[in-house]
Amino acid sequence: MNDIIEEYLSKLSELVGNAVGIVMIFTDPEGNNDTKYVDIPTIDKLKSTLDYYGGFKDAGGLNSIRIEIVPADNKHESITSFMLTTMPGCCGACVSSNVVVNPNYREKGVNNLTNRLRVRLAKALDYGLLVCTTQMSNYSTNTLKSNNWKTVEEFTNPKTSNRLGLHIYNLKDFNDN
Repeated sequence: MNDIIEEYLSKLSELVGNAVGIVMIFTDPEGNNDTKYVDIPTIDKLKSTLDYYGGFKDAGGLNSIRIEIVPADNKHESITSFMLTTMPGCCGACVSSNVVVNPNYREKGVNNLTNRLRVRLAKALDYGLLVCTTQMSNYSTNTLKSNNWKTVEEFTNPKTSNRLGLHIYNLKDFNDN
């Protein structure tokens, strides 16, 4: 599983027809950000960076990591991005949020591939459960369903009136084949 990030970047490069890299934005519990561009990261490199910041899942360590996938020749354009955050009060669960695919790269399989990366990263970072919400009318709901996420509840957000789904992925069920 060590080269999951390299494998992802290689597959994504094929999908979008351009070499890609990763921008990682780390946020500590006080809300301080630090941005790192990593050309060809590995999971070991990610873990060592997280260790440098005090760990990801420990109460005193990082609160979240935002990952942006960018063209290697234009680090200011995002192809896709997402956030992984330790669930408040439970260091064994990870919240996946803020998943965005640039409209110029949609309908090419980027969201599906990025979903698999999020699951693999959460597993590699020793989480037991991955949690997210989506608007039920959103295409992301289909991506989650096709990648073995379970919808555990549907509800109407009283603040926005949007119909949402609460989804989980039990990482003990994860099979890296």
